[in-house]
Amino acid sequence: MKMKLFALAVSLLLVLSAAPAFSYTPPPPTPPSPIDSIEPQELNLTGPCCKSQPVVLEDVIWYVKDLWAWDIKISWDTAYINITTWTLHVPAGWPADGYVVLFNDLYNAGGGRFGLHFAVTGLAGKATNFTGTMSLVTMNFAVLYEPKWHIGIMTTYITIDFKEMSTGCGAPIEFGEGAIEDGHIHFIPSKPNIEVLFSKDPTKFNLTEKAAQGYKELQVITAYVWVSNAEGLYDIGVHIQWDSDLLDIELQQITINKDWFPMPWTSLYQCLSDGNFYFEIDRPAPPTKPGIKGTNWILKMEFKAKCFVDEHDVPINGSTLITPHRCEGTFLTMCGHTYNDEDELTLSDAKYYWTPIPHDFSQDGHVGKEDIGLILDHYGEEGDTISWDLNDDEIVDIYDIVIVAKDYCKDKPPVLAKDPPYVP
Repeated sequence: MKMKLFALAVSLLLVLSAAPAFSYTPPPPTPPSPIDSIEPQELNLTGPCCKSQPVVLEDVIWYVKDLWAWDIKISWDTAYINITTWTLHVPAGWPADGYVVLFNDLYNAGGGRFGLHFAVTGLAGKATNFTGTMSLVTMNFAVLYEPKWHIGIMTTYITIDFKEMSTGCGAPIEFGEGAIEDGHIHFIPSKPNIEVLFSKDPTKFNLTEKAAQGYKELQVITAYVWVSNAEGLYDIGVHIQWDSDLLDIELQQITINKDWFPMPWTSLYQCLSDGNFYFEIDRPAPPTKPGIKGTNWILKMEFKAKCFVDEHDVPINGSTLITPHRCEGTFLTMCGHTYNDEDELTLSDAKYYWTPIPHDFSQDGHVGKEDIGLILDHYGEEGDTISWDLNDDEIVDIYDIVIVAKDYCKDKPPVLAKDPPYVP
């Protein structure tokens, strides 16, 4: 049986090898159907200050055959955009006297919409029928709408309301279902931001540098006030607050980023008081100076850490927010509009933690003889609330001295937990 099957297989192979080769020729591809579209099809404009962004749209025909004349109406909502200029196009090779512009006018399309009506035809003996893809008109628009954060994304449509295209024989060029593609402009709100970070590295502007740690007296804690999503920025005011029991600063320890917010300024106001700093800069309005765009730090603040102690003068944990004031004094003026509340402006805090080295009573950054001397000053004191009683036996004695001595030369603060239970 196996030999029969083997012989049959060999016979089949011989037959197949002797058969003539078979070849397949695919049919020619079907030419694509013509399309008339507004390009780009989707355009995202991110605010604030979309008014400063130009918009260029084109009416493009694709895959047409034997084109000789066209009559088109395009409309848009004048609450969002307004046309400034437009340029009609004809096929490459058509001479200036080889066509006639029949219509080239703006018209009221109704319902708050305005439109452009244009029609062109070639001239016999001058122009040749066009086949392929080309732009019929380029339209330049000015943006009128500013995205509103509380409204969300808004979309406006640029529509092809009327279209007729003819071949050189006067026959219509047919467009199938779905072959007319309108344009969409999406206005995406983006709040300008004022953030406090402990970094001036722009690659770290991701809201991760939001915590800093102090552990010895007069340690420098540097915070930066960042402005992001600025567009056409002219004036700025920032009111920063913090707990002055934990951090101290003098006016000369505050620096304005003049490289990003360049002079001349029409005015500068600065005021430093207990736990508060306010500054305001006004710049010359356009067209004197261009508005500022982008993301950068505007203010550098070099705080000095203060020793935070309990009622017995023993250092304890503490924390404070460094925050832009929500109610007054913090604003950005961009594109002629002042952003100054939570609906229009994101304000973000940083948090500073005071985490002293255990038993570094002198707050000089390490445990030494002076700290043993300080606890000796309280030797013999009794009571269940005495902070110098380190082992909770209600008396400061030799056992407490040993606890301090065992930490001699210690100079590392506790590791800052993600959300430590420190006193706010």
